[in-house]
Amino acid sequence: MTDIQPIGRLAARWLQEDRDLDSRREIEALVAAKDEAELERRLRKRIAFGTAGLRSSMKAGYAHMNSLTVLQASQGLADYILAQRRGTAGYASVTIGFDARHNSEKFARLAAGVFLAKGIRVLWFGILVHTPMIPFAVSHFSAAAGVMITASHNPKIDNGFKVYWANGCQIIPPHDKGIALAIDNVKDIIEWSTSSVDHSSLVQQPISCISSKRKPQPDPDFQTVPFPNPEEKGALALACQEAQRNGSKIIVSNDPDADRFAAAECLQGGQWHQFTGNQMGILLASNVLEASSVPRDKMVMLASTVSSRMLAAMARYEGFTFKETLTGFKWLGNVAQQTEKEGLIPVFAFEEAIGYMFPSVAWDKDGIAAASVFLSARRKWHVEGVTAYQKLQQLYQKYGYFEDANTYLISPSFDVTQATFAAVRTSNNGIIPTHVGKRRVERWRDLTLGYDTGTADRKPDLPVDPTAQMITCELGDGVVFTARGSGTEPKIKLYIEATAGSSAEAKRLANEVLGDLVREWFAELKLAGL
Repeated sequence: MTDIQPIGRLAARWLQEDRDLDSRREIEALVAAKDEAELERRLRKRIAFGTAGLRSSMKAGYAHMNSLTVLQASQGLADYILAQRRGTAGYASVTIGFDARHNSEKFARLAAGVFLAKGIRVLWFGILVHTPMIPFAVSHFSAAAGVMITASHNPKIDNGFKVYWANGCQIIPPHDKGIALAIDNVKDIIEWSTSSVDHSSLVQQPISCISSKRKPQPDPDFQTVPFPNPEEKGALALACQEAQRNGSKIIVSNDPDADRFAAAECLQGGQWHQFTGNQMGILLASNVLEASSVPRDKMVMLASTVSSRMLAAMARYEGFTFKETLTGFKWLGNVAQQTEKEGLIPVFAFEEAIGYMFPSVAWDKDGIAAASVFLSARRKWHVEGVTAYQKLQQLYQKYGYFEDANTYLISPSFDVTQATFAAVRTSNNGIIPTHVGKRRVERWRDLTLGYDTGTADRKPDLPVDPTAQMITCELGDGVVFTARGSGTEPKIKLYIEATAGSSAEAKRLANEVLGDLVREWFAELKLAGL
């Protein structure tokens, strides 16, 4: 939503709508200081509702996470749910959870108040829960939707409003656009209470044995890490030091809302190896394959297009079905459900950004389930006389060595990103490139324009999105890469993977293509992330 009103009128409208004293004071102070630039940043554009809901820093203003924007999102979602259920008997229900971030419980209580005022039952945990509990509860209790107040692995100043649909998956089109429109249509907030959930007859607690004693909350300021994502460099540094002092050989870690999982293992030489998302995905997939009773001809595993192709190689060797999806568990979950409707049995899915899904538990990434499966598998591997790292080497020897050279480049703006990809598409005398460095482009798939040289009708085998930049190329020498623009950050992300007869050779090939890409496609941008 972009408003053409003068900024002073927008500020007056905000102060008329907002009943939260803290956020009102922020805008009042900016008005008093005549800080129009900051008022523009906060009030001119509404925080966008996307396929994962809302996520932003916690500040006053339509562009950020605060009481008013949470209430608007809640009321819009409630209106959309009721419209979708028009003519359906009985109450709709929504599952609501919150993490330990600043304001999470407050936002969850405000959201619950709106749903209750709309006559929608609320499944209310009343305690801190990890994000995967919400999609699980949506499926288990046949709820119409689920809301989790969390910003996952974002910095401490952020929070979010994550939405799941009735199928227990993150929302995808057309629901995302429908909910966004319903939010835009919200005029007046019907309920501002944070206590309705404590006494309403429409509230149900999914957990019947909640302790009356409050346990200490995790630290919402994440003081022991530079960034609360175990995937980031240095995030496990203190854990490694503590493990060394205690003689531990393994570290397991989740992000703040426990939907992501990472692990590190101390090798024989004393150095620590942190498994990448791709490596952990293959380890977990191999364990699921060995433990599952599902027939191979009925089994399906999934990975996103930016994740390792090693799972596809495993599928060809072992005889189960592999499905590739767009990035994000909104696609992995929904596509997995579609394969189930087609008669297959989805048993596992992963994405390179340390996310792992076990459909028998939830239709979303689940860091708790991943930790449990990994530790169980590690115990089994120990009986077999191998460590997790040694098991990974055995898998490389069986299916081939796969190594990546993933990184990102800093783009000054969205317009620069658009122009960069447009230039790439016409860099070969006005047509798409036929080579990257010395390697021939054997397949070109453009999910922005909807063109794929690898299909008979030249149409991609994955959904097309004209608003998102994404090009995938299969090159000679067994190298595959995807270049895509980030939807939330000023970055162009590169995912490069090579396969070869040794780890060193695969790594050399991947790094060589990275150098070619930076030199030929992205020379004007700043390389970072290495």
